[in-house]
Amino acid sequence: MKKVRLTDLNESVRSFFEQIRGNEIVTLVDQNGNARFSIAPFLRASEQERNAALERLERLQEKTRQAMDSQGIGEADIDRALQEDD
Repeated sequence: MKKVRLTDLNESVRSFFEQIRGNEIVTLVDQNGNARFSIAPFLRASEQERNAALERLERLQEKTRQAMDSQGIGEADIDRALQEDD
């Protein structure tokens, strides 16, 4: 990934990007209309969103552990099955 500071861009490019709002994705096209580059905003989850996602993940892990235990399956069994597909 290449990082470029907004301050390193010329004024017209900075002005263009400053007009983009929300989750808009900008696709740059060539003279033939072919997509060449895409620029998406970098969004960070709030602490509340991160905590909610972590809680959902923990519930999913617990359900998975319970299902595996009830079927007598361990992590080694899963690893072995995944390696067989390679």
